[in-house]
Amino acid sequence: TEEYLMINEYLFKCIKDDLYATTSVGKLVNSNYLNTVINQRIEKNISNCSIVKVSKKNNDLTANFDESTINKKDINYINNLVGSG
Repeated sequence: TEEYLMINEYLFKCIKDDLYATTSVGKLVNSNYLNTVINQRIEKNISNCSIVKVSKKNNDLTANFDESTINKKDINYINNLVGSG
């Protein structure tokens, strides 16, 4: 995910401290930034529809996996939706 953030940093310029952007695990897998992601606790694949939140602090981008979406299956692969934090 770090490589994705570095290469696509221009997509996240609008993020302020109180906002975040999201992308899906599937977007990162399909773009060859991640391989299949496995939940180590249950040894099963994490859904490609699971969400990764991208935030910015002091001009540094960070990505955190949203565990509440670990089994999400009802969305398409998405990229860079901005929402409030």
